[in-house]
Order: sequence, then C-alpha cells, then structure tokens
Amino acid sequence: MGKINDSLRRRLLKIAELAARGVDGEQQAAESMLARLLKKHSLSLEDLSKHRERSWAEFAVDGRYELLLLEQVIRRVTQKNEFDRCRSQEDLGTAWYELTPGEHVEVQLLFDVLKVHMHDQLEKTVAAFVLKNEIYGPIVDASGEVLRTPAEQSRSEQIALLAQDMALVPILPALG
Repeated sequence: MGKINDSLRRRLLKIAELAARGVDGEQQAAESMLARLLKKHSLSLEDLSKHRERSWAEFAVDGRYELLLLEQVIRRVTQKNEFDRCRSQEDLGTAWYELTPGEHVEVQLLFDVLKVHMHDQLEKTVAAFVLKNEIYGPIVDASGEVLRTPAEQSRSEQIALLAQDMALVPILPALG
C-alpha cells in the first residue's frame, strides 16, 4: 500500500465516482485513468475505499412524497438499496442520511431539481382527477369570461391527457 495524501485521495475518489457513474466514453476513460494512477501510487481500490469518509447529511423534506423522492435519489447516487438514515419524530421536515461529501452534493442537486418537477406533475395529476370527476367550477373574470392564457391552455391540455387514463371514482356507491 502506498501513501495517500488528501489531494491525491480527493482526485482518485472523483475519478472513481466518474468510473462508477459516467456514461459511455467518459466512464471508460475514468476507469483507465484510475487504474493507471492506482498502479503509479501502489494503491488498490480497497485502499481508496478505506478513505471514503461518510458523515450525516441533512435534508429538508416537505411531506411523504418528497421523502420518497429523496430516498430514490439516494439509491440512484449510491447504487445501494439500503442506507443509514435518521429522522426525528419531533421534526418530520428533516431527514439525515449517511453519505460521502460527494454523494451529499449530488443527492442535493438532483433532489432540488427533481422535486420541482415532481410537484408540478402531482399538481397536474390532482387537476386531472378533479377534471375527470367533474368536481370543479369555472375560473371566470368579472364579465363571466373564462380566463385562459396560452400557458394555461397548454397545461389544461396536459391535464386532459392525464385525465383520459384515469378511472372515474364511483362516488354514489362510496357514499353508501
């Protein structure tokens, strides 16, 4: 085993992450570079993995669906189905996961981007459900004119497409 300083360790870990998660040519190039550098410094992947320090990473979550999304992102980034987590019963809006600093940054970035789109899709799904089950009222201006901008029209079309595939809820039988 060779000596590993912080700068070399960080560089090798970044290359190892790219070798593990890169696409096509970048993954192959990273694998080749990693093998060459490990050999040059008389190191192995095992030596490198001993230095992958994990710490508790904190994430703010708003509800069940954000928590589910966050954990899926963690599975994608870590390539593991199981991971260490902690969640306080008093503060359900915060969750902690044991991650490397690189994993933390990647998870946070993906989570922030994906949750915006997830909430948009959830809103469309609820709107489609409302449309399908006709539990809505028209949005009109003072003159009685239905309000729709081109963006609202496009969104309405997307919602209508979602509603086509939804099953109608049988309300009367449910009321018994």
